[in-house]
Amino acid sequence: MPLVAKLQGRSGHACFLQWTMDLVQALEIMNPWTAEEDSALRALHESSTSWPDIARTMSQSFSTRPAVAYMLRFQRHLQSPQHAKKWTDDDDVALKAAVEVYGGEANVWQLVAESLDGFTPNQCGTRWRQSTCPLVKTGNFSLQDDRRLLLSLGVHLKQQLLHGDTSFAHVDWNLIKDFVAQRTSAQCRERFNDSLHPDLVTSSFSPQEDAVLRHWVGVHGSRSWSRISQHLRGRTNDQCRRRWGTLLLRERSTPSSLTSSPPSPNDDQAEGVVFATDSQE
Repeated sequence: MPLVAKLQGRSGHACFLQWTMDLVQALEIMNPWTAEEDSALRALHESSTSWPDIARTMSQSFSTRPAVAYMLRFQRHLQSPQHAKKWTDDDDVALKAAVEVYGGEANVWQLVAESLDGFTPNQCGTRWRQSTCPLVKTGNFSLQDDRRLLLSLGVHLKQQLLHGDTSFAHVDWNLIKDFVAQRTSAQCRERFNDSLHPDLVTSSFSPQEDAVLRHWVGVHGSRSWSRISQHLRGRTNDQCRRRWGTLLLRERSTPSSLTSSPPSPNDDQAEGVVFATDSQE
């Protein structure tokens, strides 16, 4: 019986890659990479993406290493940071095809990434787990989904309370998702924070909130919504972003509307609005 048959749930590719990575790690301890090797590897990768060919060429000038060692070295240490790239339908098809070949286990994303253009192993794994995997449900949460989410969250918070922790910020969403069928940890976290959180404010923005929003957009810019929302108690990132878009449209007819100063923290009318200095970030 092949050894892989004794490792339930592990594909042949996953077992081989894990064994190879362990071997590569041992070889690197005995024979560390040099700056000259890194420079030559970068240059070769510009003209060839075949790791066996690269390994053969490198072995002519340096000590012999397996092809996967060059692949891992390049991906982990030499590859330029990948800028955010929008996934297309063709990319998703290629991702599914690669997963069918290599499997969707944690240690095979290096191989999967080699089958796609412009995505890192981490990006491929995240895309598969959060969107492309057929076992993941997308779209709106049902009433049953919400009930399961809140029930499992309540059980989890009781466990936290035993240790004196009552903060929603410390919830382990990987545990919560196991009770909400076909939903990911990110989906559960976003659903709770954006729709089910008990402190969520759903009423229209007040003039005081608008003033605070203007101020902190001026400080952080119009992309750091997670930081900006921290200064508006009960408001989500998405609420702040949408409200800012509304204020920008209003500015076209009344240009002075975005230049007014935020109310003072001592202003009685500002009650319920969180003010913080930069040192509190």
